[in-house]
Amino acid sequence: MGSFAIRCGWVVLSTRVLAGWLGWWAIVAGVGLILVRFAWSGEIWFAPYALFWLWVIVVCIQLIRRRIALPQAAAAV
Repeated sequence: MGSFAIRCGWVVLSTRVLAGWLGWWAIVAGVGLILVRFAWSGEIWFAPYALFWLWVIVVCIQLIRRRIALPQAAAAV
């Protein structure tokens, strides 16, 4: 999951499809998930795991808002 988050962040940063802070957020969550892999038995794993899933929710909201906003902008033209 960590490498997936890092790759998603990399794609967001390189394509500029979403805001840059979303890309960095995914990279931070991915690095956190990779680092906490060594301490998975403790409670520290929850922080990057929650950060990743919160990022997923924010990206989904951004995509839904953009999808709804595009037809309205096209109708105004």
